[in-house]
Amino acid sequence: MNFGLLINEVKGGKMYNKKALSDVVTIVLIILLALAAVGIIWSFIRPTIERSGTGIDLAAECFKTDVAPTTCRNNSLTTATINVQLKKGNPSEVIAILEFTDGSTLINRTSSINILETKALTFAWTNKIVKSAKAAAVITSTEGESATCDPSPVVIECSSA
Repeated sequence: MNFGLLINEVKGGKMYNKKALSDVVTIVLIILLALAAVGIIWSFIRPTIERSGTGIDLAAECFKTDVAPTTCRNNSLTTATINVQLKKGNPSEVIAILEFTDGSTLINRTSSINILETKALTFAWTNKIVKSAKAAAVITSTEGESATCDPSPVVIECSSA
């Protein structure tokens, strides 16, 4: 069988090269598949890129915010009060962290605090011995995403009442 005759066909007195036509179709299909692959990959990558920008903004705000515990008073065997102060920044919340000798923690939050203002946050628990107190800030972006900053390096020991 002569394959050269299958490639060229006469229609209406004109010769058509089916092989050349199939090469064009193949190239067009490859280009379309490549564009579809780029679109699919972009749909997965785009949200990550957009979120990372917000994360960078929130991390920058954490560096501009400073909260610290000022006092920790162990009122009884089951309650304590931590005073936290906002030294700079504009957090949406301030968190007080109470640490126990067994390594566990309790947290309490306040949402309205002004710069250089001190707020008292009270904790209640059972069957634990208080060790120390820390504070951290929660930053919220304009898009509504929030991040908890690392706790302040200031750690204070809790004293008995």
